[in-house]
Amino acid sequence: MGHPLYGANKAGSVIGSSVITVESDSLADAAQRYVRIPFDCIIREVHYACNVDLATAKATITFKADGNDVTGAAAFEVPVADNAGDTGVFKLTTGNVIKAGSVLEIENDAAASAGQCTWSILCDAT
Repeated sequence: MGHPLYGANKAGSVIGSSVITVESDSLADAAQRYVRIPFDCIIREVHYACNVDLATAKATITFKADGNDVTGAAAFEVPVADNAGDTGVFKLTTGNVIKAGSVLEIENDAAASAGQCTWSILCDAT
């Protein structure tokens, strides 16, 4: 495979895309993580990887940009069956156009459980 910036691979490259990674607090407690977005972008997806088993209940995740809801086609949930090493993706479709300097809030409810995740936020620069 050639270099992604050249030739036939150029259209499928990652030009203009970035990934911002942040750790969640324990999903057993209601908590928020705040991430300053340093450039104008569209947040396409938030991927997660579980670091600690989600033992007894799902975790519901909410996204907000500068206090406004960022939503998708379905509710964002880390399923109760997810264990350490399990992954998933949330596709964001509404309210996901973000201006430089905006703050993305990632909020989780208090799942009656354990659980902890790493969030990887896929952004397309605009």
